[in-house]
Amino acid sequence: MISAANAICILALLGTGATAQNNITIAGAGYSHPDISIAPGQLTTLFLTGSSIVLSGQPRIQWSPTVPFPTNLAGFSVSISQSGARNSTEQAPIVGVQQTNLCGTEPPPSQSCIVTAVSLQIPSDLAANVGQMCPTCGVSTTISILENGKQGASFLAAALPQNIHILTTCDTIIYNHTSGSCQELIMHGTGSAVSASQPATAGEILVMYAVGLGATNPLVPAGNATPSPAPVATGDFSMQFAYSGGATIGPSSGSPILQSPIKFVGMTPTAVGLYQVNFIVPSPLPNATSCQQTPDQTNLTVTLSSSASADSAKICVSTP
Repeated sequence: MISAANAICILALLGTGATAQNNITIAGAGYSHPDISIAPGQLTTLFLTGSSIVLSGQPRIQWSPTVPFPTNLAGFSVSISQSGARNSTEQAPIVGVQQTNLCGTEPPPSQSCIVTAVSLQIPSDLAANVGQMCPTCGVSTTISILENGKQGASFLAAALPQNIHILTTCDTIIYNHTSGSCQELIMHGTGSAVSASQPATAGEILVMYAVGLGATNPLVPAGNATPSPAPVATGDFSMQFAYSGGATIGPSSGSPILQSPIKFVGMTPTAVGLYQVNFIVPSPLPNATSCQQTPDQTNLTVTLSSSASADSAKICVSTP
């Protein structure tokens, strides 16, 4: 079950663009090194080391107890500042704080043993550039971490129109997220997950859950639950499909079912920061490999793209 939030794992080690104060440093943010990319309304996670705040109890996790999400949780707060074509500073709603003790012994022998994951939502009205990350390219964006109101670290970020991430069961912004084998959150209309035991079928409408799809109409304030009817994402999105053992098929292939494979792109009512993409499964190619013949039990790669970003997921589709 998806929490009222999303998660975007931040895996790139960051050595530039960060100013350390009070011993706190940024262990990761964004999706790749060195650019740190964010989009309006995006749910993401910042991984920090050297924090002076150590949560009590086991596991060391504190989720937001309310919606709208607070802008201060467990002593952590995050501000998003923009300058240039736009001058503003906003506090980001905090989804949750999770800490991991890398040293194993309790209590941890030093602050350096603790990695802190702060999950948050980027303000929905963030001004986006076209991918440039520099103070003179339209709008300069800075993310700052504060501990109990004191400056901890800050770094530049690239504000993009979209920063697509298809959710998996391992994402840190999902309650009770898993580790190890990660399953993409692509569902049948019944709400059950698409899998090798419950494959999709040609012509079926599936629901893909994602974050980072950018601005919507109407705009939903960050930290607030999505109303109904669902706001529609304003970006220009497309999908491409590639079957194992077969050719890649996409919007330019001329296949009738692919002229409008996307039925809806927008936010999910009652959730916070969660997007969904309803799309039609194309007919399997004659030489497509069955899921049972592939190591990961999948045979179709689905790629969601915009002019600024793209992400892919693998699912299983029944073959003739």
